[in-house]
Amino acid sequence: MTPPLSKLKFLVTGGGQLAQCIEFIVPQNQKDQFYFLNKSEFDITNQNQINDFVEYNPVDIIINCAAYTHVGKAESNPKCAQQVNVNGVDRLIKLCQKHNTFLFHISTDYVFDGQKREPYTESDSPNPINQYGKSKTLGEQLLLESKIKAIIIRSSWIFSPFGTNFFKSILSQIQQNKTLEVVNNQYGCPTYGIDLAQFILSIANQFKTLNHRIYHFVNSGVATWYDVAKHIIDSMPMNTPASLVGVKQKNSIVKRPEYSALNTTRIRQEFNMIPRNWKVALTECISKIQ
Repeated sequence: MTPPLSKLKFLVTGGGQLAQCIEFIVPQNQKDQFYFLNKSEFDITNQNQINDFVEYNPVDIIINCAAYTHVGKAESNPKCAQQVNVNGVDRLIKLCQKHNTFLFHISTDYVFDGQKREPYTESDSPNPINQYGKSKTLGEQLLLESKIKAIIIRSSWIFSPFGTNFFKSILSQIQQNKTLEVVNNQYGCPTYGIDLAQFILSIANQFKTLNHRIYHFVNSGVATWYDVAKHIIDSMPMNTPASLVGVKQKNSIVKRPEYSALNTTRIRQEFNMIPRNWKVALTECISKIQ
């Protein structure tokens, strides 16, 4: 249940999966408090465009869901990732400085190297091993060094009924009766975009009193991509033909953290919030699509 929002004005950037999750859960009678803008309407790499919009449409809070997230393409063309994940964040900082706007910025588990074998805390030092992770880390650093009022929310392995994600790709392959080869040696925390969206809006009401600059939000439980695919298959009707094969992470030009689970103790203690298990959330997500 999404809590009632005080009369704050929000701008949600990106137009992708998480932005659609936020839009989905906003109560109908509060839709007029939100601007949901895609890249063509609010391009965070275009200082003039974003300044002009906020100049004529003042907002209290920006939720930045805009990001360059294609890990493979970022490796071959890191400038594209930096343009959005670093330069775009820098432009948002300038915008928020000018208008005294609070910023919620969404980041990722890929800021870590994956060498740890217990969930990463907010105080662990980032050490990214690919270009996507490096660009997101640089964006975080800009925010932490800035004087604007801002919160970084790290999450991981987001799935939802919206946009493009691993979950929907698996469903599509099952429907095509394909043999699924899924990585079984990369560990992380699957996260339901709806649950993440509810968390963001629940703490948005408290933005003036938040105690930290970084929070981790993921659903509870650690899994491999193989575990996720198996749960999807097990949740399908009994007569659904599907063949699942576990494979090791393939050698490629993109290094991915082997273990990137995120610790959620901070939100549990500060907000008395206990994220539900990823399997429960994924089962609910599947039921929304079916």
